[in-house]
Amino acid sequence: MSLSRRSCSDRVAPQDEENNMSVAKISEITSTSKTSFDDAIADGIKRASKTIHGISGAWVADQEVGVKSGKIVEYKVRLRITFMVDEKK
Repeated sequence: MSLSRRSCSDRVAPQDEENNMSVAKISEITSTSKTSFDDAIADGIKRASKTIHGISGAWVADQEVGVKSGKIVEYKVRLRITFMVDEKK
């Protein structure tokens, strides 16, 4: 499995209980697996969770396969990971 990180953007998340605004970031990553798209997704989120805290969701932006001699040899997904920005108090 390989993982690469591409870009981040800010977005406003729903308000919390205290009526304060929260800010979420979206980070785009790429993950690969030799087995399946499902494994590429699970491995990507697992690996991202080691350095990105507060992950609240993810969606598959793109999928592709690597082909060699007429056979699939790699499953690749581009994921957008949403996580909450920590506030320093």
